[in-house]
Amino acid sequence: MKSFLQIYFWLLVLLFGTQSAFSQPTVFYVTQNGAGSRDGSSWQHAYDGSKLQTAIDSASAYWQANQEKVVQVWVAQGIYKPTTGTDRFISFTMKDHVAIYGGFVGNENALSARPPITLSMPSSTTLSGDIGEPGIADNSFHVLFNASLTSTAVLDGFLITGGNSDGGGGGGIYNSDSSPIIRNCCFLNNKARNGGGLLNISKAKDSDPDFINCSFIANRAEWAGYSGSGGGVYNLSEDNSSGSPRFINCEISGNSVTEGMGGGMMNISGNNDGKLHPWLINCTFVNNSGDMRGKAIYNFKARGTLNLTVVNCLFWNNGGENSIYNDNITTVTAQYSLFDDTVTGLEGNTNLTTTTSPFVSDTDRQLRTCSPAINAGDPASTTATSGTTDLAGSPRFYNNGRIDIGALEFQGSPLPIPVLSLPPSITLPIIQNTPLVSLTITGCETGNLRWSGPNNTSGTGTSIAIPTSATATLVYSATCSIGSCVSDPGSVTVSIVPGLVSGSFDGYVNGADCGSFRGWAWDRNKANTPVSIDILDGPTVITMMLADVFRQDLQTAGKGNGKHAFSFPIPESLKDGLPHQLSARVAGSSFMLKDSPKNLICQSSTTPEGNKPPVAPTPTVLVAPLAAQVGVPFSATLVAFTDPESGSLTYGLSGLPAGLTINSASRVIGGTPTEAGSFVLAYSATDPAGATNSVSFVLTVTAAATTTVTGNFEGYLDKVECGTIRGWVWDRNQPNAPVTVEFYTGSTVWGSTVANLYRVDLKNAGKGNGFHAYSFAVPASLIGTGTHVLYGRVQGSSYVLKDSGKPLTCPSPVRLSAEDVRELTVTVLGNPVSEQVELEIRGAEGQALRVVLTNSLGHIVSEHRIEKASVVQKQSVGISTLPAGMWFLNVSTADQTRTLKVVKP
Repeated sequence: MKSFLQIYFWLLVLLFGTQSAFSQPTVFYVTQNGAGSRDGSSWQHAYDGSKLQTAIDSASAYWQANQEKVVQVWVAQGIYKPTTGTDRFISFTMKDHVAIYGGFVGNENALSARPPITLSMPSSTTLSGDIGEPGIADNSFHVLFNASLTSTAVLDGFLITGGNSDGGGGGGIYNSDSSPIIRNCCFLNNKARNGGGLLNISKAKDSDPDFINCSFIANRAEWAGYSGSGGGVYNLSEDNSSGSPRFINCEISGNSVTEGMGGGMMNISGNNDGKLHPWLINCTFVNNSGDMRGKAIYNFKARGTLNLTVVNCLFWNNGGENSIYNDNITTVTAQYSLFDDTVTGLEGNTNLTTTTSPFVSDTDRQLRTCSPAINAGDPASTTATSGTTDLAGSPRFYNNGRIDIGALEFQGSPLPIPVLSLPPSITLPIIQNTPLVSLTITGCETGNLRWSGPNNTSGTGTSIAIPTSATATLVYSATCSIGSCVSDPGSVTVSIVPGLVSGSFDGYVNGADCGSFRGWAWDRNKANTPVSIDILDGPTVITMMLADVFRQDLQTAGKGNGKHAFSFPIPESLKDGLPHQLSARVAGSSFMLKDSPKNLICQSSTTPEGNKPPVAPTPTVLVAPLAAQVGVPFSATLVAFTDPESGSLTYGLSGLPAGLTINSASRVIGGTPTEAGSFVLAYSATDPAGATNSVSFVLTVTAAATTTVTGNFEGYLDKVECGTIRGWVWDRNQPNAPVTVEFYTGSTVWGSTVANLYRVDLKNAGKGNGFHAYSFAVPASLIGTGTHVLYGRVQGSSYVLKDSGKPLTCPSPVRLSAEDVRELTVTVLGNPVSEQVELEIRGAEGQALRVVLTNSLGHIVSEHRIEKASVVQKQSVGISTLPAGMWFLNVSTADQTRTLKVVKP
């Protein structure tokens, strides 16, 4: 590849250096209609369009007389033809030492002021072979015909069209033993028997023409009754001559051949030891076609030698396995190129294949965001070897990155491969039962993320909870998509291993607040030997300590000598106002102490000396443990903290699942949960001086019922009082498993709880293990709102608790404030089976009001907001487009929420 880079460097010297090799070039000017004296001395005295060849010849004569200067011909926008007559043999002819530039408006003073010429904005200067009558039958045989030119002959910035070399070759340009430089030109709709757009032939002497930033589009090779070859380009070397045409940043697309070979390009080493070595660098071949083999390129070695080198090129939709055909040669040397996956006849180990289009669309050759061609070109390429711009005039090395494959450089960051990572504090392997281990996915902030893992797990979030309860090797992968583009997957392997320390361990976390984290642990096999424990914040070990503190209750319970307790003072580093989930395990083992983790939110003490933080309640909630179900309204009241200084407290709660909120004034959790899981909640209180304390508890949300719950149930609704609703229920088929009970009036579900409280009378009566009682705090919506007849049932089943139908009448509580806080009431007017539901809302006068319609999973269907409600607020909610089923209406103010069921038949 070294020789290629050297050659390419000198090519770019020719490409970019000729314009600055001499200063102040002599210019001959040509416009469509001419001007002034028409001697070509300026735009004001330009040759007219019929004298373009005269201008070229005059420039050549000037160079002959003044060889020390660069000579140029500037051609303004317009259509220029080789002749004003009908002689098909007349063509434009380039000259050595003359650089011909097109695409000018006609008033420029510098070449750099010429409008850009790109693939999407071709030159406004056209060289056309459309002479004589309409149609192509009598068009010029060649728009340009060149013989024995050197690289000092330059053509830059023209649209070349309408050549028709029927029976011959080179409809657009015929180069015979010539080595011109052709830049920024578009060969469009030319026709010939061989080489519809271009023919390069080396016969009498060697030739090395260069084609830089050119396009060959919709040219064709055909001749009535005979086969054609090389729809876009035809390269031939014979009679012991050598030809090395080079195509750099070129597109060869939509060319065709009738009853012949080489829809895009034909390469032939002909008679008498001809030597042909074409070079294709950063070129794109797409949608070329033909009736026979080699729809993109046909290589034929008759005699002599034929070598084709392909670097950084893209081939797509050129006939699959018929894209490239090698006749009498072994292979094509290709490096860092992209092909259809069925293309054959290639040699090179750095190439890529694809089964999907690498382009934005069928008509836009820009690379799509996830094209495999992006950043996949030769990594040794630099501006010295590959130029500074692509065929579109855009930077060839976007953001100084690696070069792309093909004629066009992607101008943006490619679709990222997601990165899956553990927190920096976590090292692999991970000890079994380590809590709260999660992967974080980055690198897809602007796309759509999707991940997959073991046991058919998948998701779209940026965090993945890693199960650690069993030893395993877990592999997770993630992709990023934008539109139809999907990135390559990123992946990570997580190993879960057993702890190195073993024993017959037992232990509990007994308490946690902003003062300390407390519990005990021991090894039954070593009853009087204290064990070391790890204290973890999330999955991260923050300290290790010895559980060696004496507790009488442990000794009394037979825990050896009772010296197995610990108390970990909460460090200042955890008093940052953020949630922390603390747990403990026997150091080096897989045994996690029971009743952990504990959630805490603590702040550094900035309070006056002597001020004590609030004291956490026991129990934390009025119904323990808390249980809810997706799609079912839920309500629970938290017990208040106590302030030693008798100040008023401000409450907070973090970690709630979606669909639930906390009213900090009343400490009531309410709403309808929309996600299932076990959620560790941090409940905190702050006193007027800023002292904070925090405790945690667990809320379990079960998934929405998809089938009817069945069982051999028995249970009672024993007590319905203004404080709590109590009773018991069990399933004879599963005597030791708790069931969930919900409470309702008509179609309104007031809430639910797990029946898992112990009653000795249930145990003595043979009701399994006796853990089947419940105690449900009466929600605020049932207080001060009249009489409600309450029923209980096993959630998700048709079983109704015995003695259901008890009335509940709870007066409004006596308020310490004179402020009149009104109860929010919502009434459904009329029949909801109609096109819309009419609501009448009272008790929200002057407040912001939110009306949300959700399905049974809690997904929002519609939402209405009222900035300032009236005394009697009317609101319509459309349901005409909804399918039959049950829907939920949630009406809420800042501190009150009401939920109603709407059944649409």
